[in-house]
Amino acid sequence: MNTVPDKRRIKHYFWGNSEGGHTFREDDALSVRHMFVEVNGSDLLYYQTTCQTILYTLYGIVSFYTDGRQMDIPCGKGIVIPDGTHYLVANRTSDKIEFLSIEHAGFNAGPQCSLTTFSTENISVYALLQKYRYCADQN
Repeated sequence: MNTVPDKRRIKHYFWGNSEGGHTFREDDALSVRHMFVEVNGSDLLYYQTTCQTILYTLYGIVSFYTDGRQMDIPCGKGIVIPDGTHYLVANRTSDKIEFLSIEHAGFNAGPQCSLTTFSTENISVYALLQKYRYCADQN
């Protein structure tokens, strides 16, 4: 069993329009990233081609844009993005936002998938999220 590295010991990287994050794991099978977006920041338009992605909000409200619509994903909720989807993540709030981005080749279920929202009761990463207790600090 491997432990999850402390984000203070992981090299910080920048993405999008000056947003940042930390990569907990990155290989052909699995990518797990803790990401943040400053006030009025946004990602560049992204096209998911290789696998499904789970975005899970740790702090704040993540604004997610796809197919001309906006979905606001609050802390403790997430969204499954199927492959073949164009999307953009943005922060339209007055505070920074933080979220997990999880990609796994095994998540790939093809174009028949649809956008799905979920909460912590439905996912196996709940224990990892509780370790950081971001949501508890907001409630």
